Amino acid sequence: MKPPDSKKYRDLLLSLVFDAIGSGSLLVPVLGDLTDLIWAPVSAGLMVWMYKGAPGKWGGLLSFFEEIIPMTDFVPSFTLMWFYTYVLPAQKDSASGKEQPKTDSVEDALRKRPEKR
Repeated sequence: MKPPDSKKYRDLLLSLVFDAIGSGSLLVPVLGDLTDLIWAPVSAGLMVWMYKGAPGKWGGLLSFFEEIIPMTDFVPSFTLMWFYTYVLPAQKDSASGKEQPKTDSVEDALRKRPEKR
């Protein structure tokens, strides 16, 4: 049995909290849209911090636009990014049903090569 992945579940909890904060602006119609001006860059920075590399940067960009465009705050961008990061790769691995073949190093390949006479 695998031990629980604490980073995975920490990211899920943070994603749910950040999505709740972002959706909270829908509760106060006019004031909420003004708070989105502050929350949009903060959410983009948090997305890049939580999810490293190119996916985090793209997620941050999408999160920024999702928060800055009025009436789109209902989209759970952090939770969708968590799903993309942690659930989809596991489904891709299990869909093939087989382990990826180990590739030989260059030295191993040269040793296996028949000699020319």
